[in-house]
Amino acid sequence: MKNTNKAGHLCALLTIIIWGTTFISTKVLLVDFQPVEILFFRFVMGFLMLLIIYPHRLTGTDRKQEVTFAAAGGCGICLYYLLENIALTYTMASNVGVIISVAPFLTAILSHLFLKEEGKLRARFFIGFVVAIAGIFLISFNGSKLELNPVVDLLALLAALVWACYSILTKKISSYGYHIILTTRRVFFYGILFMIPTLFLFDFHLQLERFTNPVYLLNIVFLGIGASALCFISWNFAVKILGAVKTSIYIYMVPVITVVTSALILHEPLTIVSVIGTILLSVIFFGKLNGVREGTIIAALLVGFIARLFGKHLEFVKPYIFPEDYKTDEKQRAGAENESENDGEIQGDTRHRNVIVIGRQYGSGGHEIGQILADKLGFDFYDQKIIEMAAGTTGMTPEFIEKREETMTNSLLYDLVNQMYQYRDEKEEAPKDKIFAAESKVIKELEDKGNCVIIGRCSDYVLKDDDHVLKVFFNAPMESRIKRVMSRLGLAYSDAQHKIRKEDKYRADNYRYYTGRIWGASANVDLTINTDMGIRFIENCIDEALNV
Repeated sequence: MKNTNKAGHLCALLTIIIWGTTFISTKVLLVDFQPVEILFFRFVMGFLMLLIIYPHRLTGTDRKQEVTFAAAGGCGICLYYLLENIALTYTMASNVGVIISVAPFLTAILSHLFLKEEGKLRARFFIGFVVAIAGIFLISFNGSKLELNPVVDLLALLAALVWACYSILTKKISSYGYHIILTTRRVFFYGILFMIPTLFLFDFHLQLERFTNPVYLLNIVFLGIGASALCFISWNFAVKILGAVKTSIYIYMVPVITVVTSALILHEPLTIVSVIGTILLSVIFFGKLNGVREGTIIAALLVGFIARLFGKHLEFVKPYIFPEDYKTDEKQRAGAENESENDGEIQGDTRHRNVIVIGRQYGSGGHEIGQILADKLGFDFYDQKIIEMAAGTTGMTPEFIEKREETMTNSLLYDLVNQMYQYRDEKEEAPKDKIFAAESKVIKELEDKGNCVIIGRCSDYVLKDDDHVLKVFFNAPMESRIKRVMSRLGLAYSDAQHKIRKEDKYRADNYRYYTGRIWGASANVDLTINTDMGIRFIENCIDEALNV
């Protein structure tokens, strides 16, 4: 029995370690995937993997058991992740991290009501819960300002509640005596089945060609096979052995794993606030709270071992997680090395193309470079001016348009939330499509005039059929972008990095919504240039391309 309990703790620990690192893969995939796409692909892959490793049918179930399986799939696979992703979209991640962490408390309450074998709730449980939430709060907010969004934060609370329901249902399913892989696969089946209707409400695109990118493929495999197939089996096994309450307490360790992983792989700084929060959580586990001490000792030793011995050896992971930091166009580099000192000026009076449209990663310096190119060429420069010109045709204020133009997504729920929060102070709701139509009209008028540089706003797509338009996309390594944003906005390293990823996601979502294409893809533009190659190299490239 003792060995069985240890196996349960090890399974719960393994699960939490993997779940605590999934945010990295999710961040990578969110560049070109919607949350619902990630969710669907990972669980379909998980289902197929469970079918491969144990190709047997689950037979002999009655109607009541099937209802339980369906409820577990609806709660743990569909509703939990959808609610969590929606909450993450509209409120701070720190808010969600703290609120989701009430799941062990809710699990204990439901277990007390519906699973009498789980035992009574003692005072130390409630004391432990308060201390744990305090630790998670310190880790999650890490000195940042608390911003409440009551309606949306409620979604995070509902996510915690449905996960608690899933834990109770899992414990019930374990009593049926079926093979754990078969029961997990049946739960996955119902979860995917309930997920299908949501695909029509969200911006879902099959677009399997995206997985030709090995980075995306590796990350979805990790989420599908590791974080879904493997982890749900190990979690369900832990619940069967330890019970719903004891197993759910391991959720408190997720922020700790996240902090350690961020420090090791992303090199995010550890502050005194996050350290204090980690210590508080460790106090809970090193105590005798509900018998989880052995698992926590293993966790502490394992995390410390990884941090001390393997941290410096994890650098090889970064190119696969953030390839944009390491990609270097060899042709560009060779061109830069061979350019002469006298090639810096843009020359020529007769040009095949007289309009330049520029897409750019946030922090790549695309705006500034566009201005320099316009000045060199004697072209007009349009960025903020487009907002002002569009405002004149829509009746909206420039401030209103600027606030909303790059936060667009093809999500019904997004539109509903926008109507509840973003437009409540406006006398007339302004459809996002109207903004895009107005800006597209302005861009086409500017193209007709010629001799201009146009920044962003899907202009490469709007003018895709015009052969006298040069379409350029500027990118840069992440480190360069972080330094540029830190300098320009006065942000800390981690804040600048977060800002970049957030803005890039906004731009990618907006571009995909209106074009159906992948933002930044080389097939959509004439030139893709790394701005770290320098302005003189960029000028030479543009000069050559304008005359082709």
